[in-house]
Amino acid sequence: MPDDASGNRPRTARRLVAWLLLALMATSVAGLVIGTVVGGGKPSPPIGRLFEPAVPLPASIPAARFVDATALFGINGPVGPGFSDPMAGGVAAADLDSDGRVDIVVAHGRLVVFRSTPDGFASPLELPVDDAASVTISDVDLDGNPDLLVARSGPNDTIFWGGNRLMDGGGPESTDLTGASPSSQLLAGDLNGDGLVDLVRLGRSRGPSDAIWIASSDDPRVFDRTRLPGGDRISLSGELADVDGDGLLDIWINRDVGWDIGPDAVFSRRGDPTGPWTDVAAEIGAALRIDAMGLTLADLDGNGDLDAYVSDLGDNEVLLSGPGGFSAAASTGAARIRPPGAPDSVVSSSWASGAADFNLDGILDLAVANGGFPDGGVRNKIPGTSVAVVDPPAVLLGTGDGRFVDVWPDLGITWDTADRGMAIADLDGDGDDDIVTVGVDGAVAILRNETQGSSVTVSARPRCATAGAVVSVRGTAGTYARLLAPHSYAGSHSPAVIVGAEPGTRVDVTLIAPDGTGVSRSVMVMDRERLVLGCP
Repeated sequence: MPDDASGNRPRTARRLVAWLLLALMATSVAGLVIGTVVGGGKPSPPIGRLFEPAVPLPASIPAARFVDATALFGINGPVGPGFSDPMAGGVAAADLDSDGRVDIVVAHGRLVVFRSTPDGFASPLELPVDDAASVTISDVDLDGNPDLLVARSGPNDTIFWGGNRLMDGGGPESTDLTGASPSSQLLAGDLNGDGLVDLVRLGRSRGPSDAIWIASSDDPRVFDRTRLPGGDRISLSGELADVDGDGLLDIWINRDVGWDIGPDAVFSRRGDPTGPWTDVAAEIGAALRIDAMGLTLADLDGNGDLDAYVSDLGDNEVLLSGPGGFSAAASTGAARIRPPGAPDSVVSSSWASGAADFNLDGILDLAVANGGFPDGGVRNKIPGTSVAVVDPPAVLLGTGDGRFVDVWPDLGITWDTADRGMAIADLDGDGDDDIVTVGVDGAVAILRNETQGSSVTVSARPRCATAGAVVSVRGTAGTYARLLAPHSYAGSHSPAVIVGAEPGTRVDVTLIAPDGTGVSRSVMVMDRERLVLGCP
């Protein structure tokens, strides 16, 4: 990935020779993960597996159909062309004005809101930011209006508070979070169990740049800032969820060039809402030393537990949850090592990802955005390869047992951009999830899902603090679990879960908060149903 803030490129002849020797060893071991160390210790060396067998889609799994509907939705041209930040390209999706339609926010220097109408998206509304790198949507002050959390390349991050002033262009209320420069992402969730929404700021400069902003009990728009431990590491993306089972939200952080300067982290308070933050990644098997750019937490193998899909340069990683924590899985079909049809000397660089039931068969699928650096500014950990600049997304249909098949080559969509951000949402309100991506050049693309089938869309009522809440479903093709309001690299997905089910199927849905409390409902699926749950 790009050089660190000091401009160092630690390349010694001895290290290069070791890389090359182990690369030769790796070619003889199909599906073996070389150089990915889960736990402590530096990898030796982190070169990637560089191999994943292609398998056909099983006949029992229905195909997915997507079309490029960017122009049909009324979006033309890039947002913020010429913006120099190679990590920018954020996108988030949610209903900002309570009209029942999903709006899109794009961060690429400019911060632009695309308001949904019955005929597509209206002319973009630009908010007063010129260095936006990513955006997250969350109702931080719990007033029922989604707010925009903007990570910036400059000295401050910014919250634009939701409501009419946000959407009518009359100058929205905003709060600056000082001491950034630069940030990669803002996460929102109740970190101490007091019912208020706190913030996590991820910094992408070397040094102790990650911070927590705790909401004041007197005013939910006022925050007290403290630093997260973590040392000299670069943070790119993360997620909030209770992954160690202590009833509190943990902070999972992906690290850029982690193979060189330090692994991913999972910060926990070990069950004490006011206790110190401790990195438990090594204890639970999540301390990957890779080029980690994005994270999706979802039930990938159908056993009801949250697993992890971690975007990487060269080979994305699947960590399956078990009694002792997470363990790396090989030969899952989800690595997407290189663009379709590319030679072995070319590898992918993956960013935002997300889990959704794209083909409405009741089994979770994956999507991941890919793309290199047009200016060539990349630290490639895999000797003898170059990173593809133009690289289409992967659409990975799940088979229900932890394996996936990339069906992008079957979609017939022409692709000519390098992506960063991705948001998954039902943009046209037809009961299936669509995909919107933003490129490193600010180009916006919308892939409309045209799958035929019945489904139920699960959401929570307004003013619910849903960060880290898990939607668990039974009664479809098996078990199904996913975060209700997941984050993605540089943004966030729609706060709704769409589950496919055969007509006449009764689906039992439970929304579970990090503290274990929950609310359950059942619905008979006949066509495209909607289910709104109360706060857990």
